[in-house]
Formats: sequence, structure tokens, C-alpha cells
Amino acid sequence: METLRQGTARSVVLDEETELLVEPVMSRPRLVITGGGHVGLAIARLGVQLDYEVTVIDDRPEFANRERFPGVSEVVNMDMVRALETMPIGWNSFVIIATRGHKLDSQCLRAAVKSGARYVGLLGSKRKTILIAQMLRGEGIPEERIRAVHAPVGLDLGGRTPAEIALSVLAELSLERYGGSGRPLRLSDELFERTLGTKKRE
Repeated sequence: METLRQGTARSVVLDEETELLVEPVMSRPRLVITGGGHVGLAIARLGVQLDYEVTVIDDRPEFANRERFPGVSEVVNMDMVRALETMPIGWNSFVIIATRGHKLDSQCLRAAVKSGARYVGLLGSKRKTILIAQMLRGEGIPEERIRAVHAPVGLDLGGRTPAEIALSVLAELSLERYGGSGRPLRLSDELFERTLGTKKRE
């Protein structure tokens, strides 16, 4: 299951004489974005560059059209909740809720947590996250489903522009897909000392 989750090949030892190479054959991951606003647009653009099969949903024609989203796989102009309830969303799907308001966010999130999505993320503040979580719990949504939502979505990179927010969101999706640590790759001070024979200046 770990091999399928990460989408990478690995060896599995069955016994002393048998070792199998398990290499999953997977479709492109699907990125479903509810909300075609400026942040949704930035997430979609970066998602296309990272080879996601991107679907954008918005009920406003001016925010859900091919002119605005030329590179995505699918643009859906219909009620966002209805779209999430009816479209096929499988285990290799990542859903990002980025609509224009708290009420619509909560409605879309309710539909998303009931889907088969591998990952559900909610864009917004911690305060909004708490309010929506309380609302969903009051409606009887199981606590484990609410806790599984990545909210607020993204890694804390410090950026505030739509492109920077998109980077933080897609970075978290990459962590989910590949199981990385999220830590810097730079050489440690200890390794520098061992290889260069120097010590960090105080």
C-alpha cells in the first residue's frame, strides 16, 4: 500500500530466497480546484506545470472558461457542490477548496470529505477552518473525516501573493505524494566539518 500511495517502485522481501520489485502503474494525479479566483488560477497553473490532470470548477462563467484556464484538462461551469457530488473522484485525486466565501467553502468541503479523494485541502485562515470544522461536526460529519482535511492548506513558506500561496499548496501535495520530509536539502554543519575540516564560525 505504501508503494501505491507514493507511486514509487520498491523491493519487497517475501522470504530468504524471494524478493519482488513492486512498480505501480498509475494514472496522472488529478487536482480538482473549486473556485476559479486569483488563487485558484495560480494553483491551476502550477498544477499543470507539475503534470497534474487539473479540473477547475466554478459556477460563474467569467471564472470558468477556457480563456482563463487554457492549459487545464477540464473546466466545469456549474454548481460547485453538485459538481463535487457527481464527478468521479478517486483515490489519486487531490481536492482544493478555494471558493469565494465561508458558506460555499463549508458546502463544498462537506461534499469533498464524502468523496473518495486521497487529499482534501481548504484554503483560508485558522479562524475560518475552526468555524467550518465546528459547523460540519454539528451536522454529524465524523470527526476523523474532519481531522483528515488539510486546513489551512499549504506549508508555511511566508508568501502572500497568489503564486506564493499556490507554491505552498503544491509543495504540501508533493509531500503527500512522495513522503518527503519538507526540510532543507542543504548540507549540515556536521557534514561540512567532516568533509572540509572546518568548523562553523561563532
